[in-house]
Amino acid sequence: MTDFDFTISVPADRRYADTLRALAARAARQAGCAAGEVEAFETEVHDAVLRCLAGASHPDVISVTLRQGATDVEALIDCGRTIRVACHIPNVV
Repeated sequence: MTDFDFTISVPADRRYADTLRALAARAARQAGCAAGEVEAFETEVHDAVLRCLAGASHPDVISVTLRQGATDVEALIDCGRTIRVACHIPNVV
């Protein structure tokens, strides 16, 4: 398994929330998160993006960093403030 760390920036538009959700799910599955955790992770990322967009002064662009660490996958959603969402990777030796 290879660690990853990448950032994607998309227009601050609700239409991209599902795209970011799908990327978060793929990253969590790739890292080995359990199925239930993948679902919770992707939902939390999606909800965080929607909260950003509901803010009175959201930016024109939302950036999401997806990063695999030693024990978890994290999403850092940057929309003028940073929201962190994580998914635990089980059976890390």
